Amino acid sequence: MVAKHVKADIVVTPSNDPRSYRINSDRLLATGFRPKKTVEDAIKEIIGMYSQGQLKDEDRWYNLKWMERDVVK
Repeated sequence: MVAKHVKADIVVTPSNDPRSYRINSDRLLATGFRPKKTVEDAIKEIIGMYSQGQLKDEDRWYNLKWMERDVVK
């Protein structure tokens, strides 16, 4: 979806990481909750903010970088 909006080479590589980040929202949706934005809306919003200089490429956006700096001493 991101590559549809910005020039990006996205490479998916095999991994032996057993973790799954898939979520199931059935229980949340059963409460009547409906999201106001789609994933595509969020992508466009982030691209717009970055283009306007509201978001900068900083270490705090990279878990490993800030953990190495602030957590691991």
